[in-house]
Amino acid sequence: MARSTIAGPQGSRIVRADDFFKGLFETALTARDVLTAIRIPAAGADTRVGFAEFARRHGDYAMVGLAACARADGQAPRAMSAWPISASAPRRSAHIMPSRR
Repeated sequence: MARSTIAGPQGSRIVRADDFFKGLFETALTARDVLTAIRIPAAGADTRVGFAEFARRHGDYAMVGLAACARADGQAPRAMSAWPISASAPRRSAHIMPSRR
């Protein structure tokens, strides 16, 4: 799972991607924090990803979007999806694959 490192007056802390986005234009950063690193697990050769969004006109802000990732390792395929624009913050679709915490 992706993680962010945040440095602030109290020191550094690591925040999971699911907990970083709090709402519309709102993150886990406080007024005195700085985002110092983002760690995203590397995708393997058998990983497939996709992203789609819908907007009224090209260049407009998207009304809804979907990001998806799937991996087939010769056994059971594993997949997850997220709806980055359909709520006030990105949300993982739990009915496809529960979040690994």
